[in-house]
Amino acid sequence: MMRYLLALLALPLPALAQQTVPAIPFTSVTDYPNLPDGMNFGEVPGVAVNSKGHVFVFSRSNSATGPAFGAAAAQLFEFDQDGNFAREIGKGLYA
Repeated sequence: MMRYLLALLALPLPALAQQTVPAIPFTSVTDYPNLPDGMNFGEVPGVAVNSKGHVFVFSRSNSATGPAFGAAAAQLFEFDQDGNFAREIGKGLYA
């Protein structure tokens, strides 16, 4: 038992101390982006922004009204710099 106590005391103190994690500043924007009525995001595995500030969102399974297969299984949405819906790229296509 004494051996374990000595081994514990031999550990450096910084190894036992918790390091503080820096806070990441952010701003939360409610109701962003603005989707048209009847559309919703499913799983969103990808988001990108182009040089004009347009946001592209790749979404899977927009299936609020039915099963997720075919063209409804994967969608690419474009929003302008203010979060307004611009278009759905490749609507109705599945490849």
